Amino acid sequence: MMRAGRPPAAIIAAPPRTAAEWAAQAAAKGAAVMDQRKPGWRKRINLEAFSVASVRACVLGQNYGSYGAGMEALGIGRTGAAELGFIWPCGQVDNDELIRALDEAWRSQIGKRAA
Repeated sequence: MMRAGRPPAAIIAAPPRTAAEWAAQAAAKGAAVMDQRKPGWRKRINLEAFSVASVRACVLGQNYGSYGAGMEALGIGRTGAAELGFIWPCGQVDNDELIRALDEAWRSQIGKRAA
């Protein structure tokens, strides 16, 4: 079971970080990939509908039609998607904290590109 404020050991690169720190780093990596592979991706995001927990309203869903189509277009699997912050890591008992952290991290990355 996950300790409050920390992602599970499988996704921690030492030293241990909070879920928010992990999410911020992962979303920054994912946003950089999107900047390279899908220029203008941020303009396609409807923030009112945006949710990392939705296959159609997440970053990949809003840019490629679905989370799965985005993974295919980027040539990444589930592990790569988690490393890039497009989804939380597999096998989590308590995803709520990671989902909230990822949602906030992506909103931050989108906001930085809107300025």
